[in-house]
Amino acid sequence: MKKNNFVYIVVMMMMLQACASKPKIAVDPSSIKDVAKYEKDVEECRAVSLNYDSSDAVAKSAAVGAVGSLTAAVAVLATGGLYLLPAGAAVVGGTGAAVGGGVASSKQNAAQEKIWAACMVDRGYKAYTSD
Repeated sequence: MKKNNFVYIVVMMMMLQACASKPKIAVDPSSIKDVAKYEKDVEECRAVSLNYDSSDAVAKSAAVGAVGSLTAAVAVLATGGLYLLPAGAAVVGGTGAAVGGGVASSKQNAAQEKIWAACMVDRGYKAYTSD
């Protein structure tokens, strides 16, 4: 792989990581009887869902991703990919950490969406997540 292609891939992976979305739900409008109460319920349930924190899992996934990427970088170096020295190896490790952290963040968002939707259902709304 050419150096320019490698840099392009690394930059794209970092950009995708940065685009990680926040939790979202959909509520059936026909289940909303009082808009003011609905808006209050949305904010309260959202706050409840944001109490779910898996930051330990995010850190672990980032560490695993970084180690995996650095291992791959060492293998490339061993086979003659010298253009990775030394800054490229750091970029690869950082990208692995970002990807690993992104996977865990995605799981946290999914969990928060489920909690948020369940809270809304408990309050009488028809709420849905992307799962």
